[in-house]
Amino acid sequence: MNPAPAEPRKSRAFTLYLSYFRQAYELSPVLTIATACTALTGSMIPLGNVAVIGIVVGRIPAAVQGGPDSAATGSALMWTVLAGVLLAVQFVLGGLQTALTTVLGNRIDLAQQRRLMTAAMRPVGIADLERPQIASLVAVGGETMRPWLKPGRVAGGFCALFTARVGQFGGCVLLAAFSPVLAAALLCASLWAEYEIQKVAKRETAHHLGANQLARRQDYFYELAVTPAAAKEIRVFDLSGFLRERFADSWQQSARFLFAQRQPRSVLATVLLAAITLGGLGWLTGRALDGAIGIGWASAYAQAIVMAAAMLAATTLARTQSALGLDTFARFEAAVAAMDRAGRADPVEGTGAVPAQGLPQREIRFENVGFRYSDSAPAVLDALDLTVPAGESLAIVGANGTGKTTLVKLLCRLYEPVSGRITVDGRPLRDLSPEPWQRAIAPVFQDYLRFELSARSNIGLGHPARQDDLEGIRAAAAEAGIADRIDVLADGWDTVLSPGHKRGTDLSGGEWQRLALARALFAVRHGAKVLVLDEPAANLDARAEAELYRQFLTITEGLTTIVISHRFSTVRQAASIIVLSEGRVAEQGTHDELVAQGGQYAKMFRLQAARFHEVPTT
Repeated sequence: MNPAPAEPRKSRAFTLYLSYFRQAYELSPVLTIATACTALTGSMIPLGNVAVIGIVVGRIPAAVQGGPDSAATGSALMWTVLAGVLLAVQFVLGGLQTALTTVLGNRIDLAQQRRLMTAAMRPVGIADLERPQIASLVAVGGETMRPWLKPGRVAGGFCALFTARVGQFGGCVLLAAFSPVLAAALLCASLWAEYEIQKVAKRETAHHLGANQLARRQDYFYELAVTPAAAKEIRVFDLSGFLRERFADSWQQSARFLFAQRQPRSVLATVLLAAITLGGLGWLTGRALDGAIGIGWASAYAQAIVMAAAMLAATTLARTQSALGLDTFARFEAAVAAMDRAGRADPVEGTGAVPAQGLPQREIRFENVGFRYSDSAPAVLDALDLTVPAGESLAIVGANGTGKTTLVKLLCRLYEPVSGRITVDGRPLRDLSPEPWQRAIAPVFQDYLRFELSARSNIGLGHPARQDDLEGIRAAAAEAGIADRIDVLADGWDTVLSPGHKRGTDLSGGEWQRLALARALFAVRHGAKVLVLDEPAANLDARAEAELYRQFLTITEGLTTIVISHRFSTVRQAASIIVLSEGRVAEQGTHDELVAQGGQYAKMFRLQAARFHEVPTT
């Protein structure tokens, strides 16, 4: 979980505000200028209305004395109309400002997410994306879905803060004409109360956003109780009472923690502000009753006192809102900068410009390849030598952690070897243009994507530029054995594969795997030359997987195919099989050859085969 937002230091906040509004102006100069104008005008009108209402009140005694037809009554009515007009303009500008800041904020949110998406997808490799520090920064993109954290809210928060500040300081300036001492005391008390309350608000906000252990524990028990992942064990083991008790206990601890944040200083500051406000109003009333000031001026000064004091709540709320959004904006900027640096430092980026279309034609070779995921991690591959003949099928077997999936990642150029090299038709892989080479590979990874899109798109995204090839999409689905299932869905090929959508549906694990296979086959139909299947049918039973792979060998005849599987009924059909052990090729040959050798492959094969030949005794 990311740390909770905290109000930035003033110098840093000023820099962030400048960056924020510079981006806002670049996105929409008209919207930004219009927002600034409405904020400026809207903040001044209340001060003007204080003076106008004071004049209206001051005219009332003369109007009462002169009667309805007197000049004093006409003057009072005129000022009253002006006060009404100013109030109406204030309401209109307030609504307009809300609309403008909402639209501007939404554009900023969209722009920030697009920038981060672009930066995150820029590197050809994925090493930096899998680093925890980078992953934590990039996760900020999802936080724009949480309304109180949206960077776009800074626009509204800043305008509200500006308006509140004008009212706070402007009220004190007006009051200074009556008593500079009272105005200074009111301003100082207001700023102190704001400071103390803001400290409490930051701690409470951090708590609610899960920045301390109590909040995280409370959220954990709640999420555990209401999300599907834990539902089965909660019911089977009767954990509902346990979770409710733990949640209630965490809630009570949180409540005590929040109450403890209300320190005496914040209470003392607000009490002092209230005392100065009430004392000032009392003193002002006394001076008016003594005739020292007129009733009109007394009304204006009273409004100024109330306005300056009442801005406390507005400034605190606006500062909190702005701080939350500004912190998210800052982390967006940090994430984009980190991904830009990762893109420039990507070892795959810009390593070659040789066209990769049509490759391989002869072979792919791993020559003395070594790889580890970090400097402190153990070697996954160690001096690996392997030749993959073009147009043939190769199966890879081995215990977990021997580097089978890593080998595929290196082939896809998602990572670069630490040592050694990979060649394609004798040319170093680093010399090939990385993006076209990746398009030449059609992989089905273990953690394949399940797009919450139509069945048609789920397959067509194997080659996005040819999603209009409906015949090819259907053919790929038929080859993968999933076409008949799609035909009977509620909206057929346009059915969204997500139960969360209206008329949407979900597929079984095996059906999703067949869909992923269809996507890879669609890529093959449009130019991919290497088909990679990493546990391609783990959700199918052994017989179904063997039959599916048999069909694949027929469908993909003449295509370079690499399959990783723990099931020997599948791998035995490959033209060549390798056994990985300790990051190297320990054995290689056909199924019959490897069984005859009596090595690791033969032992694993016999162990697996024995499970299917055991006869239960009674």
